[in-house]
Amino acid sequence: MSNRKVYKIYEVNRHKFYQVPKQLFTSSYYRDLSSNAKLLYGILLDRLELSKKNNWVNDKGEVFLILRREEVQDLLCISGKTATKTFKELKSKKLIYEERQGLNKPNIIFVGKINYKRSEKSGTARNRNFYGSGTGNSTGQEPEKLRPSNTDLNNTYKEEEEGHQQKNSENFSKQTAKLFFQVFERQIKNYEIKQLLAYNLPDKVIQKAIELTGRYNGDTFAYIRRILDNWTKQGINTLQEVKDIINKHEQFKQGQEYVSPERELEELYKAGYR
Repeated sequence: MSNRKVYKIYEVNRHKFYQVPKQLFTSSYYRDLSSNAKLLYGILLDRLELSKKNNWVNDKGEVFLILRREEVQDLLCISGKTATKTFKELKSKKLIYEERQGLNKPNIIFVGKINYKRSEKSGTARNRNFYGSGTGNSTGQEPEKLRPSNTDLNNTYKEEEEGHQQKNSENFSKQTAKLFFQVFERQIKNYEIKQLLAYNLPDKVIQKAIELTGRYNGDTFAYIRRILDNWTKQGINTLQEVKDIINKHEQFKQGQEYVSPERELEELYKAGYR
């Protein structure tokens, strides 16, 4: 029997992550950054959120953070020389700005935004060179068919330029968006709002699905949809009906041996909230 400890289909990845923007890898302007520089930028973005919570802002409203070179050496397992070089790389792309505080004090770091216009322009130029410019040496319609629209990059640019501020639909309540943020620790995205609204269920029912997802550690948007799909198939469309099936499940669960939250959520799916 295998003793491998690997993820099963009903288990949820509970790790915390550093988010490294995709453009650092796909844009020709940023691609020449070293792996250390790209990862450091993700770490700085993570620290930026902590600075916001601590209200570390200057008189211009700019958020700053402090991250010593020694700490970067330890996090990335690199030498002091390499750490200094890594910071210089980010400075050269205007992804960080540093201000000195004085003798023996660490620098204040401001995280620069990715230049999506430059990223988009360089990406488009790269695609044009690869697929053909469409003039002179064009071989007819084939290059035109193959040339990508770079839709993903364009959509990402629009999202990031708006600072990921969600323009919630008028039909999507602020209470539901707030609950989503509490469970997932991020703002709900516009396409996710559209998918939830497509169920035509009351806010309280959608909120209950989000709440159950958080309770059973199913912290992915797909879990919410699975719950709502299950309820829709059973013709459940009121909060009272939801409470009834949850109560039935609780009664069924009494006397059963302990199972993990992830397994219990999977059992709920299989049993159709018995």
